[in-house]
Amino acid sequence: MAAVTPKQLAGCEAFAGLTDAEAASLAALAGEEQFSPGDVVFEESTESTDLFVVLDGRVCVEIDAPAANGEGHEHLQLAVLREGEVLGEIAFLEGRRRSARVCAMDKVRVARLDGGRLLKLFEGDTRLGYRVMKNLALVLAQRVVDVNFKWRQDRANAVPAGAVHSPRPAGPGPRKRQ
Repeated sequence: MAAVTPKQLAGCEAFAGLTDAEAASLAALAGEEQFSPGDVVFEESTESTDLFVVLDGRVCVEIDAPAANGEGHEHLQLAVLREGEVLGEIAFLEGRRRSARVCAMDKVRVARLDGGRLLKLFEGDTRLGYRVMKNLALVLAQRVVDVNFKWRQDRANAVPAGAVHSPRPAGPGPRKRQ
């Protein structure tokens, strides 16, 4: 793996607000990897806590789901990530398996940070750990909002012409009598 420089990590959303020395500490834990279009960066359900940053290109985040026709499975696209965006954050934070599959859409370069070493760094430098964890929380919050909007749009597009939506009742709904 090729070395990663602090400058390469500077544009990453998860590393916003770090000092040059903090960025250098992160870069020391990172190695660069390259992928061709269609290559799998990591598979859903694999065990790893490594964190990735897209340095160049685009990756597609997908989940395996039952096919709409009920036969077999298909990959459903959740997001497309670009330069400066982080991936693998859920497995890094949970310390468990990957929640999605990530594939290269273009020629892609990523920085791969060793998850175990990164957590040890955060334990020794709590300011750095706090800043990165806060940034990861903001990234995850924005991704939840993005998926919510995508889901709503997909649902709206799936309603046949002339169909009527039943409005959701206001409040918690009717109470059961006791």
